[in-house]
Amino acid sequence: MKDLVLIFTLAIVVLGLSAALWGGWLEREGRARPDLCGLLLGWRFSDFGVGIYLHQLWIMWLGCV
Repeated sequence: MKDLVLIFTLAIVVLGLSAALWGGWLEREGRARPDLCGLLLGWRFSDFGVGIYLHQLWIMWLGCV
């Protein structure tokens, strides 16, 4: 259980940091480039799904970064 708490804490921290670092860029660029960010975020969530399906914690950690 501790491992899962660590994963989701890490995911929230990375989400907050990326919003703080890249939020201004998102406002300036408009919609074209942020679509790529959406695809990358979807890929990250798929890593979580694969890690859960395979019961492999390291795959879920990979999805956090």
